[in-house]
Amino acid sequence: MHVELLVEEPSMEAFLHVLLPRLLPEACSHEIRVFRGKSDLRRKLADRLRAYARWLPDDWRIVVLVGGDVIRLRGGPPGANRPAGGGTARTREKRRR
Repeated sequence: MHVELLVEEPSMEAFLHVLLPRLLPEACSHEIRVFRGKSDLRRKLADRLRAYARWLPDDWRIVVLVGGDVIRLRGGPPGANRPAGGGTARTREKRRR
């Protein structure tokens, strides 16, 4: 198995270099693709995913990590792109008032 991780910034890459060897089995390879911030990742994500879809082997997985936000992707199952708890901390706080 191989995991491709798309991250928005170098600090997440540094964190993953420490975490992934502890988390993934030895037989699992990985590659971290770093973008120049959230807007760069958002701008390039659709094209990148289309490119992966053309040749992606069956034993590869794509993980997109964006800090604190949810990126809506068309075609996913209903509710799959919602944050846990039904919204951001800010929207949950507003509902409590």
